[in-house]
Amino acid sequence: MRYEKDKDKIKFFINGDLNYQETLFIRKTLKDEKNVEIEFSPCAKFIDSEGIKLLYSLYKEGKNLKIVNPPELFSKIIKILSLEELSKVVEKK
Repeated sequence: MRYEKDKDKIKFFINGDLNYQETLFIRKTLKDEKNVEIEFSPCAKFIDSEGIKLLYSLYKEGKNLKIVNPPELFSKIIKILSLEELSKVVEKK
């Protein structure tokens, strides 16, 4: 995973799966940023429970969250968990 930071936002690039270790890195890297973008590469296919928990908590914390190109499984998971409000911050490229 890599990230870019400017004065207005921080953007994380997920090259593999969003799992526990990746969520630890994101949490450790985030400071007081309000604008957070998480972009998945086409090869990302999996988000574990910690990944869903991270995305939902960032959203609930009031972060300006944008989730770009999440894996197909993501839509199914948020529907099953009744977290459809996360779909408001999803963007497909």
